[in-house]
Amino acid sequence: MSIKVSQLIRGGVITVDASATIRDAARVMANNNIGLLVVMDRGRMVGVVSERDVVRAVARGIDLSEPVINISTREVITVGVSASLYEAADLMHKSNIRHLVVVDESRNPVGVLSVRDIVGEVARLRTLAEQGASGTIEEQPIPHTD
Repeated sequence: MSIKVSQLIRGGVITVDASATIRDAARVMANNNIGLLVVMDRGRMVGVVSERDVVRAVARGIDLSEPVINISTREVITVGVSASLYEAADLMHKSNIRHLVVVDESRNPVGVLSVRDIVGEVARLRTLAEQGASGTIEEQPIPHTD
């Protein structure tokens, strides 16, 4: 059974308007305990901004009242909701990134997948496998996910 990206994303996508300030974007990230925001302009995804982007802006002395779009990554790397966990992890590794924007069939953002999400799922699966090997869990039917 292949785990799909759609099974790991939760809570939807948290966005920020392109005209919001860098300070506002940092506040949204801190309040939501997340490391990446999708930057939107008139209902369309135009970039992403990460914690690293904010730190770099601070280090370069950029005024935090500047629009967040000024420090955003415009070429967004995305993964489809039906992609496998393996495909997403491989794309993150090859692209040297820690977050992927998950998009639907119309390329609209529906969530963000992080390395933390993947590591958490791998740890969960390892625990289940170890419990199964020791005979401490009962066989349960796998739910149909298509």
